[in-house]
Amino acid sequence: MGTGHRASFFCCIDDNLHLPIPEDQQYSYREDVVKILHVVHQFLPYHHHGAEISTYELGVMQQAAGHEVVVVAGESSPHEQELFHEQYSYRELKVHRIYFNPQTPNGWLSHDGFAQLWRGLVESEQPDLVHVQHLMNLSLSLVDVTHEMGIPLVLTLRDFSLLCPRINLVKGDGNVCIDPDLESDCLPCLKQKRPMESGDLLPAAVDLLRENILSPRSWDILRRLISARLRSRKVFPPLSLSSGDDILRRNEEVIRRLQKFDRITAISEDTASRFERLADNRVSVQTLQQVPDTGRCLWKQRIRGDGHLRFGYLGKMSYVKGVHLLLRAFRYLPLGQAKLLLFGGPTRTDIRQLAFWRKLKRLSKWPGVQIFSDPFDPAEIAEVMNQIDVLIVPSIWFEAYGRVVAEALASGIPVICSDEGGPASVIQPDINGLTFHLGDEMDLATKMRRFIDAPDLLERMSSEAHPPKTPDQYLDEVLSMYADVIEKKL
Repeated sequence: MGTGHRASFFCCIDDNLHLPIPEDQQYSYREDVVKILHVVHQFLPYHHHGAEISTYELGVMQQAAGHEVVVVAGESSPHEQELFHEQYSYRELKVHRIYFNPQTPNGWLSHDGFAQLWRGLVESEQPDLVHVQHLMNLSLSLVDVTHEMGIPLVLTLRDFSLLCPRINLVKGDGNVCIDPDLESDCLPCLKQKRPMESGDLLPAAVDLLRENILSPRSWDILRRLISARLRSRKVFPPLSLSSGDDILRRNEEVIRRLQKFDRITAISEDTASRFERLADNRVSVQTLQQVPDTGRCLWKQRIRGDGHLRFGYLGKMSYVKGVHLLLRAFRYLPLGQAKLLLFGGPTRTDIRQLAFWRKLKRLSKWPGVQIFSDPFDPAEIAEVMNQIDVLIVPSIWFEAYGRVVAEALASGIPVICSDEGGPASVIQPDINGLTFHLGDEMDLATKMRRFIDAPDLLERMSSEAHPPKTPDQYLDEVLSMYADVIEKKL
């Protein structure tokens, strides 16, 4: 379908977000040009998180290898219409943006209007392959339509949102969920309020209203506040979940769609195996570990000087990321011997995250803690990494992977992460980092203390800090998978 088209890359970036393609960077060239439709739940420049940037970087590499790329993105912001599609460009880059606000709670599972819009979009773009990076803010109807049209369909799993209404397998009480019984465990979990995500909803909404006074967003903020106050559970997607049967029906519908994909991959082996168990082993998930563009990172051996040891966190300030755990662990360290630098902030349109953010700021009032909440350009990652000695990944969920882990290793920075999840698969304890028991702040503090008590530990682990693979290797793996899927579809 796409073969023979003029090679072009359609995506979206912002004037203030520079993700340049290095002119001297050489990627593998494939003789057979394919047109790829990347589908993601949201995209740049409006959202700058891991899935969005990873999708962008993969598209850039594929374009540089001579392929055609189109990005289709959902949008979490509300719109006056139930379904709205717009197309915009930036520097000759193009993105399809879909606002989807189903009026019925089960619209995510099936929606005739979305199916019609998607069919028209695919008929217009004529892709050789559709690669779904994330399905939030969209409808499973796109899976049905793509399958009916006979177009190869690939899925990358980055979390557990397709089978866990809480998204991250973290219960309402804050504990991780292991091998749940869907009929008996999920509904009680959804009725629980997560700790540290409630209590500051009204002040957080007031702060947002002050920032957006007399703007159309004010009404959206009020709507979100009312929704957050009335609902005792945070569910993805919004469904009618009044009984255990509803949970089973939801996941049965999802698994039926998953079986229509020609290939399902996860960005870590841990995510792949957990997802298979969650789906009762009715779908097969392969591991295809992603690697960010580490070409912007500068490897430098870290040597403990006479100054403070600098622990760092980079990422979103959300509950499941475990920043509160890190702040509490830091308080167990001896005063004056270390600093904790936090780079990141909350999603400014998520009132629950903003409420959590207010709690974090109170918790961060401790000697040696600094927060840098202004977003930094991804091209500045080397400058940011140069300010820390040890990276901490304190997630309280089974983190799928984490771009920042590979970026830290590519910068010669050892990593402390939990002993569960994707990051633990690339961190070798006592070689390029340390692991702590998931959710255990005391154990995290103990591992941080080791770097303080043993000055040579930083230098030794830094010398062994290297990313698991190169971006070129990752691209070759993805393109080889595409070729295999397309060949088997013929």
